[in-house]
Amino acid sequence: MKFTTTDKESTDFERPHVEEGLHPAEFIEAKEISDGTYGPRCVMLFKLIEQQVEIGQIVYTSNPASPANRLGQTLLALGVDLGKEIDTDSLKGTKCRVLVEDYTYEDNEKKEKTASSISKVKPLAEKA
Repeated sequence: MKFTTTDKESTDFERPHVEEGLHPAEFIEAKEISDGTYGPRCVMLFKLIEQQVEIGQIVYTSNPASPANRLGQTLLALGVDLGKEIDTDSLKGTKCRVLVEDYTYEDNEKKEKTASSISKVKPLAEKA
C-alpha cells in the first residue's frame, strides 16, 4: 500500500450526510490520516454512484490485512486475494456496495450534527 504524506495538520474535511443503507459505490483511494487510539489509520475513500458523494471508511493499518480485521474485510470485498502485498492504486474504480450509517458529532461551534460513514464494504454481487 502506498500513501502520500504531508507534514501539515488539518482537521478540515467534509462530513457528508446521506440516507442510511446499502449503496452502490466505487473505490477512489486510500489516504493516511492521523493515528487513532489503536495506532496508524487510513481512510478508504469511496464515491456513492447514485448520489455522486464521496464518503470514507476509517481502518487501522497497524496489523496486516486479514479476514479478521476491517482493512482485510474491505480489501476482500474489493476482490483482493489476501496473503500478498497490494497497492491500492490498482483498485481505483473497483465497483462495490457500501453500508452507510449515521453518526453524530459536535462542530466547531459545539452544535450537534449528523454525518454518514461506511460501516461495511460488500462485493458488488454476493458469491453463490
